[in-house]
Amino acid sequence: MSDNGRRYELHEAVFENDLMRVAAALRMHDVAQKDVH
Repeated sequence: MSDNGRRYELHEAVFENDLMRVAAALRMHDVAQKDVH
């Protein structure tokens, strides 16, 4: 997976409707962190 893919892993999982990846990403990442966009 590219650096960009890893950076936006949660976003990609949501857009692909992959609920298992969304759940895993939510457990692994701080969703309260400020988005750089």
